[in-house]
Amino acid sequence: MCDREETNLHPGEDAAEETSRRGFLRGGVALGLLGLTAVAGVCLCSMGGCKRNQVKIPVVAAEAITLGHGKVSIDLNRVEPLQKVGGAARLRHPRISDELLIARYEANAFAAVSDHCTHRGGQIVYRPRDHLFVCSNYGHSVFRLSGQVIRGPAPRPLPAYRTLLVGNTLEVFI
Repeated sequence: MCDREETNLHPGEDAAEETSRRGFLRGGVALGLLGLTAVAGVCLCSMGGCKRNQVKIPVVAAEAITLGHGKVSIDLNRVEPLQKVGGAARLRHPRISDELLIARYEANAFAAVSDHCTHRGGQIVYRPRDHLFVCSNYGHSVFRLSGQVIRGPAPRPLPAYRTLLVGNTLEVFI
């Protein structure tokens, strides 16, 4: 019989080298798991789980809206965010086929676009300092006030709607 314990050492290796190799492998596995966790986070974010750029934009109250033939009239006296330059509000109504985002970019100028990104349908936010619309879920798609894509992955422009300011009433032609 042999008094020596059986090990996984190869001829010429000692216990210190084996421990070093084992520590190296454990460290590699830990780094691999950390990397997979980071990749999973990026994937979740790109699938709409990341709402980092989400901005709470108020919805226009029903009492501020009057529906007409081919247009929506909004009483600006009842919609505080649209009373000042740089403000924005969402327009939703069961009789309107698209949800809209309306932004006041100058004293007498408004832009109205679809509230859903043409990439994956994420909500759009208005970035007043740059006069741009941006996808809130991803932040990668950026649009001009006209709805045109500046930077994708959005494959198409946002549907845009003509606006007309008449006194304190904003008309959006749908």
